[in-house]
Amino acid sequence: MTLIDFDEVEDSNLNRSVLFRKEDAFTGRRKVDAAAERLKELNAGIDISTIFGDVAYDVGLDVFRDADVVIGCVDSRWARYCINRMCMRVGKPWVDGGIAGLTGTCRVFMPEKNCYACSLG
Repeated sequence: MTLIDFDEVEDSNLNRSVLFRKEDAFTGRRKVDAAAERLKELNAGIDISTIFGDVAYDVGLDVFRDADVVIGCVDSRWARYCINRMCMRVGKPWVDGGIAGLTGTCRVFMPEKNCYACSLG
């Protein structure tokens, strides 16, 4: 599993993820480091690598090419567009998950079947 994020944990993240704790927000810990540690606590045998960077600018095609599936938990259209573009280029499916208020969404995009960018109108 590869975790990618360029942000640090803030108080506003605590109600949306079980992977972050109050001390993570207090210290401004990197999200990828906190998430990797919590996932290892749940399953010590999991193999996790982290990339502290922006998925739109700091991640190459090889990261996407090596994945079986990409799961996007991002909060911007631009990040979704970039994930979609990379996945379509390397022929990988991706799952887009998000939450807004009390509403959650989950969509699956498959190369040559549907795409995020095409749904934008």
